[in-house]
Amino acid sequence: MTRVSFVQYRDSYIFQCTGHTGFAQSGEDILCSAVSVLCYTLDEYLQRAHSEGRLKRYESSFSSADVTVEFEPVQEDGALLEAVRAVLGGFILLAENYGDYVIADV
Repeated sequence: MTRVSFVQYRDSYIFQCTGHTGFAQSGEDILCSAVSVLCYTLDEYLQRAHSEGRLKRYESSFSSADVTVEFEPVQEDGALLEAVRAVLGGFILLAENYGDYVIADV
């Protein structure tokens, strides 16, 4: 099962995604692929925001079944958080449709 969370801690935000979905065998798991694409999309967007100077701090780590992304906006940035929420919406859809394999606390 994959667990996804997104929380605010003071001025920072923490995204975590852990575990394999177990929907199908490794290499054939389309649900795991969907989760991976969403994780990489979020990370790419935040990398770009950091290079544009919109984030004070940005850190990410990826392993085979664990993704953590932490960031702190330079200032309150509604557009940045809306874009992040759009990607998180993908995880919500996966959890709604594949609740036995994905849990999203976002």
